[in-house]
Amino acid sequence: MRVAAERRAREAVPALVERLRDPEPEVAHLAVGALGQLRDPRAVGPLIDLSQRGDGGMALALVRIIGDIGGPEAEGYLLTLEAGHPEPRVRAAARDALAELRAREAEAGRVAGK
Repeated sequence: MRVAAERRAREAVPALVERLRDPEPEVAHLAVGALGQLRDPRAVGPLIDLSQRGDGGMALALVRIIGDIGGPEAEGYLLTLEAGHPEPRVRAAARDALAELRAREAEAGRVAGK
């Protein structure tokens, strides 16, 4: 049953990505939250796009969510933000998200090595 629920959730990713473009900000915010909970790497690119279109507060939330999802695309984006985003708060959020991402990857490597 759990596998079926996870499969249905993964199947929802494309529809949630579409909702990121909804003209109603509340709908887009709900889609962001759902994608963050699913942590599906397919959402990273669209979330990056949204972070570049959104306001500063949304960008900070998206940096954390992108870091939580992880993966090479997320890491590259966070590195770019950390190195040169004009907002100090966004650079700091990217640095924190990178540190957490790398800590999770290191832990996963230790667990896999056992």
